[in-house]
Amino acid sequence: NTGVMVFNNNEKIRELFNEWLRVYNEKIDVYPHDQTPFMEALMNKNIKLYVMQAIYNFRFPYLVTVPGLKVKLFHGRSNNFHALANKVNKKIKHRSWSPVSGLVYERVSTKAYLIGLIPKGVYSKYQQFKRLIGR
Repeated sequence: NTGVMVFNNNEKIRELFNEWLRVYNEKIDVYPHDQTPFMEALMNKNIKLYVMQAIYNFRFPYLVTVPGLKVKLFHGRSNNFHALANKVNKKIKHRSWSPVSGLVYERVSTKAYLIGLIPKGVYSKYQQFKRLIGR
């Protein structure tokens, strides 16, 4: 995702950004968004890439799971980031955010499955796993 990036400001990165812009402008009819041109530009460069944990790029329009750490950066559009941050960080434990319900779940539950937040196949695999480990 190119919405949140941390980088060293050096010649290799500036070349990457210039290449990204060139590919984007050249192929705007092919790639209507900026992420694919970024990946194309990146593939031609010898640059290390690391995808940040969700605590530093919490994309709240999507289903997100975070470890037992405080979310530092929220990525999306909201009228009230403070309320969202308070809800997501109310309890600092392993948790999942559902944009469908606007709720934070601390564990996979039957309720989440029943109201359609977790697809049937995923829930059945979860149930199999629980039986396997004796829970």
